Formats: sequence, C-alpha cells, structure tokens
Amino acid sequence: MKSLLTIFTLALALFVSNATVAQVIPAPTILCVATNEQTGNVDITWSAPALDPCGPFTQYVLQGATTPTGPWNQVAVVNSYTTTSFNHNGANATIVDWYYRIFMVQNCPGSVPDTSAIEEEEILFTPTIQYVTVLPNGEVEVNWEQSPNAAPDGFVVLYIDPSTGLGIRIDSVLGTTSTQFIDQTQDPSSAPVVYEVKAFNACGNETANNPTHTTIFLDAVVDPCAQEVSLGFNPYRNWPGDTVLTYRLEVIVDGGTPDIIDLGNNYPTSGANVRYNYVYDIAGLSGDSIQFRLVAEHPNGTFESSSNFITAELNALQSISFNKIWNATVNFDSTISVTWISDTTADIAEFVILRGTDFGSLSPIDTLATTLGSIPWQQTYIDSNVDVHANSWYYQVVARDTCGFSLASDPVRTIFLSAELVVGTNELNWNNYEQTDGILLNTTAFRVLNGTLVPMDTYLPAVTNHEDPVESAITTDGTFCYVIQTEYQFVVPSMGISRSLETYSQQECVDLPPKIFIPNAFVPDGTNKTFKPVLLFPAKEYEFRIWDRWGKEVFYTENIIAGWTGAFNGERLPFGGYVYLVRAVSQAGEVVEEKGVVVLVR
Repeated sequence: MKSLLTIFTLALALFVSNATVAQVIPAPTILCVATNEQTGNVDITWSAPALDPCGPFTQYVLQGATTPTGPWNQVAVVNSYTTTSFNHNGANATIVDWYYRIFMVQNCPGSVPDTSAIEEEEILFTPTIQYVTVLPNGEVEVNWEQSPNAAPDGFVVLYIDPSTGLGIRIDSVLGTTSTQFIDQTQDPSSAPVVYEVKAFNACGNETANNPTHTTIFLDAVVDPCAQEVSLGFNPYRNWPGDTVLTYRLEVIVDGGTPDIIDLGNNYPTSGANVRYNYVYDIAGLSGDSIQFRLVAEHPNGTFESSSNFITAELNALQSISFNKIWNATVNFDSTISVTWISDTTADIAEFVILRGTDFGSLSPIDTLATTLGSIPWQQTYIDSNVDVHANSWYYQVVARDTCGFSLASDPVRTIFLSAELVVGTNELNWNNYEQTDGILLNTTAFRVLNGTLVPMDTYLPAVTNHEDPVESAITTDGTFCYVIQTEYQFVVPSMGISRSLETYSQQECVDLPPKIFIPNAFVPDGTNKTFKPVLLFPAKEYEFRIWDRWGKEVFYTENIIAGWTGAFNGERLPFGGYVYLVRAVSQAGEVVEEKGVVVLVR
C-alpha cells in the first residue's frame, strides 16, 4: 500500500438539558482497497460491525477523496447490512490517487456514526517472473520479483496445460514479500513446463494474465553406431530481450568434474514449439555413464535457468579399443593356432579370421560369432585346413561390432622351415616370425627324435639357417625331422603388457637315400663269423643271395637279420671268392641292389 492514514473522528456530542451523551454507532473496518491495474476501477471491501441494539440498520456510507484530508464526497450508499464490498467504477485510480472512509447509519434517534480509518487505494501489481529452473533433484523453482507495494496478500502459481492452453493452479503462496515456489508436482524431465504467477489480495482480486516462462526440456538420443549423443532442447522463453540467449552445456562422466561447453548464442527464441539439436561426440570416452545439463543465461547475466539432468549409459557405447594377435604357431599335428586378445568391454558381434601367403592376399577363412557380454580377453582359433608344408602363412583377425564397424589386428607371419640334403648335410633354412608387437629374442633349431625335441643350436634373429651333417648318421629309418622355435617378447606399453612367448615352425623331415654297407671278406673261424649286409633304412622287401665260383647258389634268405656262416647244407665251404647279390625295396618303393665278391678266409 502507498500509505495507511488513520484519522480518528471525535463523536459529535449533543447536550440536552438532562446532560446525557448521544449514542455512537460503531464504524466498519475497511479490509481492502485495491485498484485494477487494467481498468483503473477500485474494489473496496469492509467488515460489518456489530449493530447497536438501539435501532435497525439503515445504510453504509462510503466516502472518497483524492487527498487524505478531503474534501470528502459520497461514493456509494449501500443499503444491505450483509453487503460489504463495492466497486468504484470509473475511479481512474491508475492515474488518480483515491482515499476512502466509511461509516454505518442506524435508525437510532440521537445517535452519531463513527467513521472508519482512511485507507488509500493501491494497485495490485502483476508479478514479473524472474526465472524458472529445474533443480538437481528434478523439482522446479519458480522465482518472481517482490511486489513494489504491500497490496498483495499472496501469489498464485499456475502451470499451463499444454493440451488446452489454460492455467492450472498448483498452489498459493501467502505473504506480500514471497518470491519463490518449489514445484514438486510437474515432471520437467518429460516435457517443458510453462509457468505463470498472479498476485491476489484480500478483496479476492487477482492480477491479469502475465508473461509465462518455460523450463528447458533436454532429451537425448544415443546412436552407438555413430558414437554420438543427439541432444534436443527448447529455448528458454520470455526473459526481456531474450531474442537470442547464450547457452552452455555441462557434461559429467561418472560423477566427475563437469566439462563445460560454450554453445554460444546460436539458438534464437522463436516459436513456442521450436526445438534445437546439438550433437555430442562420445567416441573414445571411457566410463559407465554420462550426464548432461543445459543452462541458459539471462541477457544481462543476472539469472540462469537449468534444464533437467539426463543420463546415458556409456558401457553400451564402447567402441573396440584394441584387437591384437598374441601368437601364431604351427602345432605338431600340422594345424596352426592363432591366439589374439581383444576389448571385452566392446560390443563385438563377430571375429573374422583371414589367411594368405602374403599380406596383400589375405582373405576370410572363418567367422566366429560372439555372445555379447561374455567375450573372453584371449581367444584361440585352430586352423586345420592349411598346408603347413607349402609355405609360411599370414594371419589377421578382424573384430566387428554390432554396428558393423571393424578393427583389424596387425598381421602376423608364421615360421616356415625348409630342409634338404646337400652332399651329406641337411641344410635348414627358415624365415623369422613376424609380429608388430613382438620383439624376437632367439631361435633354436631342434632335431626330433622319437617325438622329443633335441636342441642342436640357438641363434640370434639375424641367423636363419643351420647345417646338420648326417652322412655318417645311422637311424632306424633314414629320416631326419626338424623344428624351429623362436622366443619373443610380446610388448604393448600402452596396455602394460610384456610377456615372453614361443612360436614354432612345422616339423620338416629329410629322408636319406637308402644305403647298403657290405664287407669284402669274413672269417667264419675268426672275428667276423657271419657275412651279412647292413641297411641304413627299413626295407619292405629284401633278398640276399650267394653263389660259388661255379654258379651254384649256396645261400638265400629274405630275413634282413640273417647272415651267411660260410657253409652249405651243413658243410664248411673252402677258402675263396663268392658272388653275392643284395636287393632291397625301401618304404618309399625305391629299389637298391648291391652285388660283388666276398672272400671267405679259412
């Protein structure tokens, strides 16, 4: 109110001859004098005082003046005791100041009415919303300017029904100095909420409709394939001069420190239903969840309005961060094992195994489907449809996620061993194991004996050959088999990995040509009692014959361990030369014959 003037009116005294005092009729109390800021009309409300028993009610007399001291003019006469309000139409009180007083008249002879205190009319100002903002707990704070006078008895907070456009009362806030209301009824995380605030007074008056304010509603659509989050939002509306506002985006990963992104003033406030879009890149982010909030800044920087918080799960958005072949080795059963490690947090749908004779000729040989959420860190594929004796092989593993994006490992190359007999020596040659993350340490050449690896020599990676003299070696079958082993360090510094591993070549064998060794004399009565050939290879067919000088056959056997004792039919044969023939067929089908003369010495 502008002011409250209380003027006490002295009761008029009428003195009669018997010196009695005149009856004073009590005054009504003016409760409310409020000016409609749109029409300038004034509502006056008062309370009815108790009637004096001296006589019946006659009327209320409402007086008005444009100064607190008068002159007073009659504004209204109300003839009903129960009618306690009057609208001073045409008062033009938005321009002219008005003061009011009232008294009650009863039909009580000789009575004098008492006059109320003087009350000044006051405009009921429409409150101006300063801001609406979504609090971290999801409630909405509505804040408005304090009224410039004491006219309002409280404020009504409304939200605008989006389907009808009508204001729905949420609550009333009592008190002239109230400026804030916390709304727990609406859900600003599902749609924008539009608010309006009106003032009211004891006269029952409310201010007219005033500009509404709308919360910022932020939503998010996650595209795990594009590795981005599309954020949609409506602009904040109805700040003075808010044609273009400045916005900032707050991004929080796993509850950490917010990352502030200045979006600038690229989002003009236009139609009521306009929405904008901002794309946030999440590629390479690590964590479990990501949270967003959008904040609009008042044109003069005084206030801010925050959107709802929105959270997206990051564990479903992880791209494939690594995919590396750990080892590739030839097994003793002539298969090849390829072992790799991959990102178990990524949404890997399948692994594609590629093989080729060089890096440029790699082609798929198999596809392994995965079970999301249960992909092991290390996996092994056994290639059983490969010729390990033809050449070395290149392998690559491609991890493909549910969006079709792929991450290929670096290729690896297995060790291929070649072995051949050159002038009594088995010459071994091999290629080094090739792996991007592997540091070669040393290579060992092994001879395979009865399934056991017997080391022959160990070399530095620069050496890729070995010579094994076998001319004088005697084995059971004339076959010599070899394997090459390389030790290397698998190192990925960025992942903290350093592991010593081994890889092997195929087992490669060399068959010596079948050989027969035969003495040129023997002494049945001496040291060499039996004459028989020695074979350096197993024979699947064998025959051994001896003739005397006249061509008579004196010995024959197909038993490879049987020998001639220098006798025929139990009789010792005399000293002399005898002709022999040894014929053998090796396991490979090669026929070897040896013939000559052996001297029997007596």
